[in-house]
Amino acid sequence: MRLRIPAESDYSKAAPALNTLREEDGWAGQVDTWGTNMATVAAWKDAGDNASRIWLPDEAVARTWQATVANFPRVVINYPTFDGNASFDSPPPPYWHNSILEANVPFALVASGPLGNGLSVKYFAGDRLLKVLTTHGSPYRVTLEGLPPGIHSIHAQVTIDGASEVSHPVLLTVLGRL
Repeated sequence: MRLRIPAESDYSKAAPALNTLREEDGWAGQVDTWGTNMATVAAWKDAGDNASRIWLPDEAVARTWQATVANFPRVVINYPTFDGNASFDSPPPPYWHNSILEANVPFALVASGPLGNGLSVKYFAGDRLLKVLTTHGSPYRVTLEGLPPGIHSIHAQVTIDGASEVSHPVLLTVLGRL
């Protein structure tokens, strides 16, 4: 919707004229790389003429797709993943929910995953890099800057010895005031 509806639209006056999405501005997801922990994504114009690619509207959607289709990822976001005030050491509730956070308030994120040489962890909201952590241990604990109101897809990308893999995304609902 953020690509189709002009930011300056005033719904009280009239329905907005929608922006046109152009194929060449999109991104490609390589379906034949689903069996990995880091599916291939690229700008549509750079992806080549591959029959196994799917069109995605922009890089943010492509990066979220990449995290969503990760095949049995070893990288897992452990917290935040559920409603409530339970700490990382508490057992998870019997059902999973989106986390609800207050806008623009820093928050803790805990992920776990493989260890090795040259370990770095990048935290993303869609395609926006939130923080890079260089560590020697797991879990990977970090405090991230607060996010603006909205629904955010957060994922972690771990690189060890030059090879990368990604966690499944966690959806965070960020409200202006709790």
